[in-house]
Amino acid sequence: DATTREVERRVFEVLADPRYNDVVTDTLSDGSVVERVENFMVSSVIAQVGEGTSDPNAGPSFDATPHKGRVQVSFVKYAERRGLRSLHVMEEIRRAVRGVPGVSVVVDKDAAGPPVGKAINLEIKGDDVLALIEEGEKVRRFLNDQHIDMVEELKLDVELGKPEMPIEIDRAKARRYNVSTYAIGDALRTALYGREVSTYKQGEDDYPVNIRLKDEYRYDPEALTSMRVTFRDQTNGQIRQVPISALATPHYTSTFSAVKREDLKRMVQVQSNVTDEFKKEQVVNNVIAAFANYPKDPRFTYQFTGELEEQAKQMSFLSTALMIAVFLIFMIIVAQFNSAAIPGIIV
Repeated sequence: DATTREVERRVFEVLADPRYNDVVTDTLSDGSVVERVENFMVSSVIAQVGEGTSDPNAGPSFDATPHKGRVQVSFVKYAERRGLRSLHVMEEIRRAVRGVPGVSVVVDKDAAGPPVGKAINLEIKGDDVLALIEEGEKVRRFLNDQHIDMVEELKLDVELGKPEMPIEIDRAKARRYNVSTYAIGDALRTALYGREVSTYKQGEDDYPVNIRLKDEYRYDPEALTSMRVTFRDQTNGQIRQVPISALATPHYTSTFSAVKREDLKRMVQVQSNVTDEFKKEQVVNNVIAAFANYPKDPRFTYQFTGELEEQAKQMSFLSTALMIAVFLIFMIIVAQFNSAAIPGIIV
């Protein structure tokens, strides 16, 4: 949240430029005159943290994103921008938010249509996940060392170093205490995410009542593992309590996020936006030319895809549809005039 606030502050500094603002004079009811600044370029700025912060140009995502934030700037209609272009504002924002410590910031416009991916998108496919991620990181570093102009930021679509804490249950001890693994998991799940225990009714409205640990304990691994599991012993019917630390051992590790698959092959993508919207094809060609000098590993396959490939597919489809439409019109005219020469004269 603090990082999102810092990015939001830098965005507002750009939008506060006098080029995008007017000084408006208002007269109050008591006759006094006050001045206020009104931005004529932007209609709203919305900041989000957590849910709903996935990249809108990458398609819908159902993963939890508590580590992500998004600042969305909505511009007024083009006719009301007084000749100023939103692309120039976006470039200024991109420069302003560069260098925020500890985070990766991507600035892009909302796609007007279905998601087509990044302008620069290199797919690397293979069988070994760890080797695949390592190869993707090598490719990213190699392309960064080429210092290609107008490439925003090359990155992998796989998040590395994602911390996790798997809790390994000692099943022999669990059987000794007659406690099930479900009871242990359910206790941890309730402590972390909460559980609905009742409903509070006020008038016609119902409000669910959830219970979970306080923040000071919920984010403390030692407090979680010291928590007691309450269960009924199936051998004598008594209620018993056993600390989780006596039944399970936590491990502190790191992993990566989900890896995509295509045609039964695991895949990672090295991708980036292009800072100049009008030179996408030129920049992509420069990246392809630079990548030609990369020493490729025979264990993997490499393919450039992304926005330009999708545009080429759509253009091919539209061209085919145009030829079919022209042919059908030609056949209709031939049927109407019972002649193959007349359609040529009409055209």
